[in-house]
Amino acid sequence: SRYRQSTLTLGDATVHAPFDGVVSERFVNVGEYVSVNTKIVHVVQTDPIRVELTAGESDASAISVGQTVQFRVKALPDRIFSGTVQYVAPALRKATRDLVFEAVTPNADGLLKPGMFVTATLEGRSKAHVVVPQTAVRKNDDAFRAFVVTNGHIEERVVQKIRDLEDGRAVIGRGIVAGEHVVTTNDVNLKDGLSVVE
Repeated sequence: SRYRQSTLTLGDATVHAPFDGVVSERFVNVGEYVSVNTKIVHVVQTDPIRVELTAGESDASAISVGQTVQFRVKALPDRIFSGTVQYVAPALRKATRDLVFEAVTPNADGLLKPGMFVTATLEGRSKAHVVVPQTAVRKNDDAFRAFVVTNGHIEERVVQKIRDLEDGRAVIGRGIVAGEHVVTTNDVNLKDGLSVVE
């Protein structure tokens, strides 16, 4: 009985990490007494390595598991690394309104170090959108609106604006169909139903 108990005690004295990695920090020294809750070492996984990324709300729908992500690190500015998205959060973070997702990349040469900051690009799925001048869209009552010319009259519509482009145009998700004529001025006298003479 004592032998069995001694064997169990000796086995409990050996600490096994849940994954293969490298000890980055040690919190106890040889000979120190430790208990069940004592923090002994900090172990990091170096190959493969996980990359935690975030995307804005407007790009969240374009991210899915299996996509390829390319990124750079400041320490190696001329090197492009590649990984695969393996996890996408089910919801956006409430405070920052962004989506957290993770990619995994091989790191056999050890060039990437845990804790590095990366700048990543992700090729999303292509989708056609309507693009109009930013002056054609105005925000009113917490909604974006635009005036569209239909059958000789002005029609006011609630539209979904996805983002503003640097060239002065806006990308529209819903509310305007390709080929429709929009009013590009922000004249305060514009209202729904006005006649248009071409």
